[in-house]
Amino acid sequence: MTSVRRVRIASLMCAAVVVSGVTGCVKSEGAVGEPGSSASAFPADAFAGLTAQQIDRKARDATSGAASLRIAGTFTTNAKSIEFDLAVTRAGTCKGSFNDGTGILQVRKTSETAVYIQAEEAFWRAALASRSKEFSPVQRDTVAERLGGHWVKADRAMARTLGGGLCNLDKLMKPLLDGGTGNPVRVADSSVDGKPAAVLTERGKGGTSILNVAKEGKPYVLTWESVGGATSGKLTMGEYEKPVVVTPPPASEIVTPPKPRPGS
Repeated sequence: MTSVRRVRIASLMCAAVVVSGVTGCVKSEGAVGEPGSSASAFPADAFAGLTAQQIDRKARDATSGAASLRIAGTFTTNAKSIEFDLAVTRAGTCKGSFNDGTGILQVRKTSETAVYIQAEEAFWRAALASRSKEFSPVQRDTVAERLGGHWVKADRAMARTLGGGLCNLDKLMKPLLDGGTGNPVRVADSSVDGKPAAVLTERGKGGTSILNVAKEGKPYVLTWESVGGATSGKLTMGEYEKPVVVTPPPASEIVTPPKPRPGS
């Protein structure tokens, strides 16, 4: 994993949740899996005889071919922390939550045209602050109070932004999985949530990347971590190939955003 890829991952996580010029995230509902200390014994090495580059390639190929997965993590870049937890399918449906300090945002995408979001008042106030030409200060307060804590069905532009970024598995995984021009090194094996894992490290100008790859079953990426650089953080991936059931919120919980009106 190169330093360039490290920056692109953080950038994607910020850009993918942009709504009216503001990003939003919410704390993870629970870690997908946490790395443990190095284990003393593992089954026969599934990667015996392979170079670190070959293991890296197998991991990227297996992970990019998954039909569904859950990805969670925290990144800090430019003194800004981003937290997220997302379950997504290759069919384009997803559900998840995000927090970058501007407010809490949750998203459910049930189809290409049906994307629902729920955000706190603080998020809407921040989002509407960039639309001063459409909403007066009084109107922004009124809209934020009305939408805060309720589900909103995104309009076409917002659905395209959220659904096309966060709920597109190929786009989500591309910054993490593309490349292959680096020089990873295999170090001592470890475990993630009790699962044996091969550990690859790669040093670059932007810090060090640490990759945990499943040794049992398909060689999926279990965790990816960036340390020692301007952008630091960790992604944890799991629940590969599990169904992701996404249902729309009850109609009684969905509100319609008021349109801007002249004056205040």
